[in-house]
Amino acid sequence: MERAHRAKLQRRFKPHLKRARVICLDIPDDDTFMQPELVAVLQKKVTPHLRSFSPCGRRITSCSPALRPSVPAAP
Repeated sequence: MERAHRAKLQRRFKPHLKRARVICLDIPDDDTFMQPELVAVLQKKVTPHLRSFSPCGRRITSCSPALRPSVPAAP
């Protein structure tokens, strides 16, 4: 998601995002679907956020297997 995408989400869905945590990863939209370089960047930027919060938004101390990213590793 780029900052422009985040701004569009906030304008369009503001009432629904009151309690949501939207994180902008600043990844340009230059890659193709599942391109290995893109997958590597996503794993690097997303993993820290998945480890600190559960799906319901509560802070957790460790990452259970169910919360770990299931994106395949880059070759």
